Amino acid sequence: MGLSKIVRDSLNTGIDDNSDATAITIDSSEKVGIGDTSPLGNKVHIRTAGSATSVNGDAGLVLESDDSTRCDLQFMGPDGAFQSIYFGDVSDDNRGIIAYSHSGNNMRFTVDASERMRLTADGLTFNGDTAAANALNDYETGTWTPTFLASGTNPTVNSVGNGTGYYVKVGDIVHFSYYTSAMNIGSAGSGAAYVGNLPFTSSNGSNEYWLFQYVHGTAIGSSVTGGYINNNQNAITFILPNSTSGVSWTAGSPQYMMIAGSYRAA
Repeated sequence: MGLSKIVRDSLNTGIDDNSDATAITIDSSEKVGIGDTSPLGNKVHIRTAGSATSVNGDAGLVLESDDSTRCDLQFMGPDGAFQSIYFGDVSDDNRGIIAYSHSGNNMRFTVDASERMRLTADGLTFNGDTAAANALNDYETGTWTPTFLASGTNPTVNSVGNGTGYYVKVGDIVHFSYYTSAMNIGSAGSGAAYVGNLPFTSSNGSNEYWLFQYVHGTAIGSSVTGGYINNNQNAITFILPNSTSGVSWTAGSPQYMMIAGSYRAA
């Protein structure tokens, strides 16, 4: 049955099955359909157009749209007010809450009466933290292509078994790795050995040095086990154990290299 147009003199007419529209339907199971004469779910079904083929039968509220790109549920409030969704039960006040503040431009997620996560314009923060510097604003994975350099004359690398390194970036921290077998180093060049073309330029913090490890390798001489990431650059420097002195490449074939480390991106 449809809902008749209600006017001042007919407020007692209620729902009239003789009306010429079916804006609201209440079926024999006491389900309410708005824009739908055969409501789905177990309580309220709101449909703008189209027809759903199936829904979760336990759903208390079903929203349906024939828009191929979206189906919206919108909350509006006065300036400065939170728009919130509460999750809980009748016996416990420690509800889960999703709340949005338009004036603060943030969305908060509360569990067991405590804020656990907040989405802000700066990124993602945790446990009520509002500091922009602490916001997690990036996550990505990818590959990088190492270049083989030296402080004097670059080495001549004729071939490598693998030319692809990998990285994961979480916030501004970059974790990188690279392995190759069967390097053919025709000439060692001169000066300290570098590997360049890291996926991001490193930070330029005062006295900020990050380290990497070098194992299972013969491409660098003198029992080197690692080194450091150059400030404000995208290269790593190999150094001698217990020293800050660089060390040169080692010519020959096959040579091996396995490196992995972390650093803060600029």
